[in-house]
Amino acid sequence: YVLDRGFIIRDEKQLAVRMIGSMQDITERKYSEQILSLERTVFELSNKTNVDLKQLVETLLKGFEEIHEDAFSSLLLLKDDNTIEPFVAPRLPVEYTTKLKGIEIGPEVGSCGTAMWTKQTIVADDINCHPYWEKYKALALQFGLESCWSLPIIHTSGNVMGSFAVYYKKIKSPSSIELNTLERVRNIIRILMEYHWSLKEIKKANEQFDIV
Repeated sequence: YVLDRGFIIRDEKQLAVRMIGSMQDITERKYSEQILSLERTVFELSNKTNVDLKQLVETLLKGFEEIHEDAFSSLLLLKDDNTIEPFVAPRLPVEYTTKLKGIEIGPEVGSCGTAMWTKQTIVADDINCHPYWEKYKALALQFGLESCWSLPIIHTSGNVMGSFAVYYKKIKSPSSIELNTLERVRNIIRILMEYHWSLKEIKKANEQFDIV
């Protein structure tokens, strides 16, 4: 995005004698505005009682993908038995996410499995050569996925709830701006998940109280 300004210089008779101007790259500013607008949209939507967690995450990830046109995002949940449960992946092939279901997390279990295991951000800029993808690269490459960055979603209690990931169909490392955006998206997901899970716990407690 470029901001283009021009000014006409006139003489004492108001005749145009020359023009001066400037061009300013506002790509980063425009990008920040788009991310901020997406955040507002999601949080405003979260105030509606008839919108569930899945709809909120879908809105967030679809918005993220509209801004990053060549990105494939996903949210995986971590089950109590430490296995993966696909939750939302707007652009990823269903055939791919289905095969992730039930995989147990651990070291060298792709970007997401490792991120959840280590509680650290995992960047695999080249899936074909990355050691964490040795056992799973054939699956990813089958669908043309060549890089994957994954961030664990960690509850304030310290428990891992899942992972937010971004795939690309090319070898790619994140820029500092992209990493910052991933952190922002991850934090939004964490807030949404904690809020909805708290409501579930309250409902469960009330049901138990009613039974007693």
